[in-house]
Amino acid sequence: MHTELFHRMRMVRQLSFRSQSGAGSLMGWNHHGTGSTTVSVEQNDIYFDDRFVLDNQRPCHDRKRWRFVENGVEFHHFREQQYARIFEFAWQNGQLVALAPYGCPPDNYYGSLLLRDDSIVFTISIQGARKDEQIEYSYYP
Repeated sequence: MHTELFHRMRMVRQLSFRSQSGAGSLMGWNHHGTGSTTVSVEQNDIYFDDRFVLDNQRPCHDRKRWRFVENGVEFHHFREQQYARIFEFAWQNGQLVALAPYGCPPDNYYGSLLLRDDSIVFTISIQGARKDEQIEYSYYP
């Protein structure tokens, strides 16, 4: 599965984005959009440079690093001019699940990574005092 995920991530070119706020959210993140992903590879790291436009015409740019380690995959997010590790994923029942939530007080972030026949789906669920969100990136060749 490790090798398959690495190969499929290298082939990513397009993405769709969806965010949905729950009843307890103060954020109002209810948007969707589509765009492209530029992929680069350096040894065991795959970099995603995402560019997409939301339904309200707002352009978005997001950079991610996927680091393949012995027992899973680490997700790093580019923020404040550097990559920070957010999740460490391990295989459980055919999908990659974050071993621990990422704390950004007063909220906690939970992640999963799922391989579908036609896509790779990266989901972030956020729960806490301010946020009640479901964010989904679907990546396609």
